[in-house]
Amino acid sequence: MGRSMDVEPETLKVLLVENNEDGYILVRNLLDEAPRSRFNLDWARDYEMAIQELDLQRHDAYLVDYDLKGRNGLDILREAIERGCRAPLVLLTAKSEPDIDIAAVRAGASDYLVKSEITPHLLERSIRYAIERKRAEETLKDSQHQLRHLSAELLHVQEEERKLIASELHGNLGQLLVAVKLGVENSLAH
Repeated sequence: MGRSMDVEPETLKVLLVENNEDGYILVRNLLDEAPRSRFNLDWARDYEMAIQELDLQRHDAYLVDYDLKGRNGLDILREAIERGCRAPLVLLTAKSEPDIDIAAVRAGASDYLVKSEITPHLLERSIRYAIERKRAEETLKDSQHQLRHLSAELLHVQEEERKLIASELHGNLGQLLVAVKLGVENSLAH
């Protein structure tokens, strides 16, 4: 009879891009209450600090507030993707706006959450699902790259095999023609 072992959940490293301390405290408290995962939350208070952190690529996920006083979360999403950010980005906003929701997804957001509707369970699930989707995307990209490489190798091997066969056919055919020619010349000479 096997017994289940309690496995310590991995600690996920999350960066919150939020210019308001109250927003930071809200997210920190929600993550502290997450039922299944543990989080290490870092805080970037402005756009420039966020970009510096994104460049370090040391977080498993990024929570980005839409309203960043003068800039918005969509700007960060776009810049993060341009800079090669491989971790998922979740956009947080104060109110539900369908246009921003769609723009967020088009800009590369993994999810779009309205702060007033977020529960610890919802935030945790959004982060975990975003991370898993991103991992699956990366695995798929790696598989596609590997498949392209193997296809190119196969084409190269096939081309080399064709050249070898052509060379052998040409050499054997040439020898056969020389033998036939000599045979014909010998027959004509006698």
